[in-house]
Amino acid sequence: MTDQEQETEQEQEQTEVQQVAAQPAPTPVQQAMPAETGHPAVDSMIADLAGIVELPAQDQVTAYGDVHRTLQDTLSTIDER
Repeated sequence: MTDQEQETEQEQEQTEVQQVAAQPAPTPVQQAMPAETGHPAVDSMIADLAGIVELPAQDQVTAYGDVHRTLQDTLSTIDER
């Protein structure tokens, strides 16, 4: 490998590292969330949960209540299938 090829490769690696470093780190809540459940309503609620931490405290209470209700409704329909 020539010096120029080696420099180009190092520059590419450095660019990749910088791109990864520029991405925000996932929050602990996001790390704990499953990617997908296969149920659209549940997946939507999981996505909503990831952003709840950014809300003011009072809005978090409302959002958790909405998620809880949706999950209860979803679970109650499982026996109907």
